[in-house]
Order: sequence, then C-alpha cells, then structure tokens
Amino acid sequence: MFKEYVDKLGPGAMRQIANDPGVDGPEEAPAPRAIDRRDGVDMFQPSDIPLRVIADLLAGWSEEQRRRERETGISNIVMALRKPGKGNYAWHVLISYSDGQQRLWKVARGGAGVTGPTVTEVSAVT
Repeated sequence: MFKEYVDKLGPGAMRQIANDPGVDGPEEAPAPRAIDRRDGVDMFQPSDIPLRVIADLLAGWSEEQRRRERETGISNIVMALRKPGKGNYAWHVLISYSDGQQRLWKVARGGAGVTGPTVTEVSAVT
C-alpha cells in the first residue's frame, strides 16, 4: 500500500530524502522500526511516527496553514519517510487531502541557530 504513494512522489523526492545531510544540532534518537525501505529511505506507518514529529509539524505551520489544514488535520497522515541512521535527519510526512491531493511536509529541527522546528512543503502530489 505505501509503495503506491512512494511511486506518486517520484524518484526526485526519494533522492532528496536519501541524500539529506542532516543539520547541526543534537543527534536524534534512533527512529522507530520502519515498515519498509526503498531507495535508501525508511517508511513509517502513522502510528509509528514519534509524537514529537507531529507536534513539530503543527508548531511549524503558520496561522494560515493551520486554518487551511484544519479540514484535513493530522488524522489523514498516510506515512512518514526518513533517511535511516542516527543523524539529525528530517522527517517527511505525507498527508492525504479531501481534494485527492497528497502533500509532503518536511519537518526538521536545529541548524544555523534555529531552535524550533522548521516545516516546509516539499511537494504536492496528485
């Protein structure tokens, strides 16, 4: 099931995650057990995404994004992707929306004097 979503993301998104250099900051604790690995990227079920990552995603959204996301919210998280290892690697959270699109959100911590989470939309997938 998850592989079909990864196919929609395309090889460019998977390469970007696999080549994530991480950021300066405290090393992350090892991620929970991945359900699969593809192209050097671990895949996680929504229930295995650390709550800290979900909290960072919500905290990193602007007020406008929070209003826009309220309809879907975190209840429609499909999966998360992350480069394996014990580095400070970003999490990439895929959310499915009621209009049929999926959006991939990058959730990172630290680096360049940043103390809180940095959340950016990586891509929209139809």
